[in-house]
Amino acid sequence: MDVESLLGEANGMPYGEARTVVTERALRAAEAARDPGMVVLTRFELTAAYQLGGEPAKSFAVFSRNLADYDRDPSLFGERRLWRLLWQYKWIVGSLRRFPEIPLRRALDGLDDMERRYREAGEGLQAVYARRCHVAQHLGDRAAAEEWFHRWRTAPRDELSDCAACDVRGVIAYLSWTGRDEEAIVAAAPVLSGAMTCSSQPQGILEALLLPYVRTGRLEEAASAHRRAYRIVQGRLSDLDDMGTHLRFLALTGNESRGLEIFQRELHLLERPPSPSAARAFMTGAAVLLRRLEELGHGDTPVRRGGADIPVARLRAEMEAGAREVAAAFDARNGTGEHLRDLEEVLAAAPYLTRLVLAPAAGESDPARLLARAGKLRGDGEDAEAAALFERAAGLYRQVGDRVGEARAMIAYAKSVYYAADEEEEIRAAYARARPVVEAAQEQSPQDLAELAYDEAVALDWLELHDDALRACREAVDRYSALGITHDGAISLLEVLEHD
Repeated sequence: MDVESLLGEANGMPYGEARTVVTERALRAAEAARDPGMVVLTRFELTAAYQLGGEPAKSFAVFSRNLADYDRDPSLFGERRLWRLLWQYKWIVGSLRRFPEIPLRRALDGLDDMERRYREAGEGLQAVYARRCHVAQHLGDRAAAEEWFHRWRTAPRDELSDCAACDVRGVIAYLSWTGRDEEAIVAAAPVLSGAMTCSSQPQGILEALLLPYVRTGRLEEAASAHRRAYRIVQGRLSDLDDMGTHLRFLALTGNESRGLEIFQRELHLLERPPSPSAARAFMTGAAVLLRRLEELGHGDTPVRRGGADIPVARLRAEMEAGAREVAAAFDARNGTGEHLRDLEEVLAAAPYLTRLVLAPAAGESDPARLLARAGKLRGDGEDAEAAALFERAAGLYRQVGDRVGEARAMIAYAKSVYYAADEEEEIRAAYARARPVVEAAQEQSPQDLAELAYDEAVALDWLELHDDALRACREAVDRYSALGITHDGAISLLEVLEHD
């Protein structure tokens, strides 16, 4: 395959190992073709693949080659490519501090060089100030961090500023670090309201708010933030550090069993962490969790790791030792004791709560109230939790013989599964469960079956199952027509499917 075809194939994949492998093939093909412009472009793509796919260390050499090519021959870049080079520099300087084996002087020099290049290009410095603030936080220099934070927040946004949502995430992390939980929660409002988002948000912001929510008594918000954020990041190597925060949150709110379930599921990612910093964050959260389990008398509980069953107590010791080793390496690199001090404070923290209930409305027995709660959850984007409540409401309607109520709850259940799930089998199963219930209520409410058929057609079309989507959509249009209803959405979808 040629370079463009390989890049096209890669761009159709989520960030991760498969996309990275295809992009690496594209770079080899570009180099073999001796096309300098395409080599530069492909290096941009590979830098992104490494950074966003959980292998940031590999991006350093690839980015450096593009930087060197720009210095040698700026004509290879042009305005748009120069902008991309400067944008990716933010990733690089952010990653340099996460590897204690990289000398601090090199990380600081990289930040200075980034600022120099921004100034030479006539760009604003808001993103530079943000990264200087992050470095000051990393070093534990609170006076410098506050100064850079002020410059960051007062500098005007420009074309090289982080996306608005990610910028807010950094602000929240800083405010939480300084103990300003209320300010952090207020700062998050524009993102959590849906006014701004990106591929990394709102999950990053929700993770950053877990402990501020608990510390300020916003317990429902804390539970909701955990549910929403973890569902997005689960299984993603690039989010290993965020998973550590989830483990810590669960350990400190009386949800040790949930924490152990997540720890067991995600533990394999620790075998190839994106960075020592991410490994330390995960191991720290794991150590807090495992220590709580040990204190509760579960020190002998086995956890599966690397084909062996390891007792909680032994694994806790391993996680603590690993986190201390990384923290000590950072302190040695930085010439401070900040990381070990912070780690010991975290490990010694007492639980905030005896028990924070994570499952919404678990004991609700009024199906109408359950439907209202489920609708709110769906509106907040928590579709998996909404599906569980719709299903429970259907069961309650069934108990009192309300077939129409049960049918409508099951339609909502199937739709929520479609919004929440990625797997064809799961989505098909949800509609298969709903159909006989809706058919049983057809005499009292015939329009519901048309509604279910249309919803299923939309889901099948999203799954790119053309023939099945066409069949379901024709059923929906026929049923609506028999009822004298013109459903514009169903008719439009049918026209598209029939002409594909």
